[in-house]
Amino acid sequence: MTLHDLLDFVRLFLFIPMRVLYWPFMLCPIKKKKIVFANFNGKGYGCSPKAICNALLNKDEDLDLVWLTKDRNFLPDRVRNVDIKSFRALYELATASAWVTNNRLPYYVAKRKKQFYVQTWHGPIAFKQIESHLKNMPLYYKIRSKHDSCMMDILMTNSKWSTDYFRDCFWYGGEILEVGTARNDIIVNKNTAVYDMVRRSLGLSRDTKILLYAPTFRRNTDLNMFKLPFNEIIDSLESRFGGNWVSLVRLHPILASKSDFISYSKSVINATAYPDFQELLAAADFFITDYSSGLFDFIISRKPALFYAQDLEDYRKERDLALEPDILPCPLTKNEEELIKTIQSFDEEKYQKSLDTFFNYMGMNETGHASDMIADRIMDEINNRA
Repeated sequence: MTLHDLLDFVRLFLFIPMRVLYWPFMLCPIKKKKIVFANFNGKGYGCSPKAICNALLNKDEDLDLVWLTKDRNFLPDRVRNVDIKSFRALYELATASAWVTNNRLPYYVAKRKKQFYVQTWHGPIAFKQIESHLKNMPLYYKIRSKHDSCMMDILMTNSKWSTDYFRDCFWYGGEILEVGTARNDIIVNKNTAVYDMVRRSLGLSRDTKILLYAPTFRRNTDLNMFKLPFNEIIDSLESRFGGNWVSLVRLHPILASKSDFISYSKSVINATAYPDFQELLAAADFFITDYSSGLFDFIISRKPALFYAQDLEDYRKERDLALEPDILPCPLTKNEEELIKTIQSFDEEKYQKSLDTFFNYMGMNETGHASDMIADRIMDEINNRA
């Protein structure tokens, strides 16, 4: 028995006492106006649950909006914070009229007849295979995922591709709302307030152009691979597109504690701790990433992006890909020299045509109103189920 097998066994064994702890709270009455949110199993105010929560704040002043997290940083005044690992969190889940989350709920949580569950997921288009398409999925996670899918009432997607893919890999046969990604409304609608706010918070002038570099993580990889020749890249951007540029580095949360391996300066800024990745995407003028689903969020803006994959073949051995790089609308570069040359010769007209082709292939439907549409649906459901 491997260590992972042993951990799976322990987690499954804990199901019984945790369900016993949860069950008494299900005897308490459901609160019609209470809606519970969770983001990545306890992270702060972000992703699509944040966008939906913001929309609900404008729908009904009497709503009791509860955020399950580890701290209340950046929460609006009207949103209550509850420690996700507390007994109070069990009570809030058991007595809410609706749940909104972007990740799987704990396997001991049970949905009641009059509760409504919105699953937004956290990657509307996936580079990497997920859920049932994963090889060697841990038994604990498989049981948790199947249980969660059985509780879901609606799943949010942004394209026909995502609808078909999620339907196939989520063990889910319920309703799918193909209305866009709530967290991307600010990108679709080109929210200038967010554009300005990000610059102010980073001490940048309004006319400063931003390169956002946001690689995903690897297992057992030398951190040096995440370093880029930022000064050369900035020079190339200024030469090709004009203006004054800075680079924001946004590392994956797993790498956040080690972010000082990169040399920062006035023109190379560590934005790893910035609370909302979507706001950085909305404010950026150019994007470089590797296998992050953030690429599919950013290109909705139709701004230039590059796919930088110097370890593509090695990465294939680590994770099977759901989408092949050759169908991407942005140029693929595999080393620093290609990266610099591609920026210097970036073909805007060709890129825009490639975007049209890709969006058509995916059947994209980013409406820019997903958060409002889902908020309205939640209000209808909790009123009708009362």
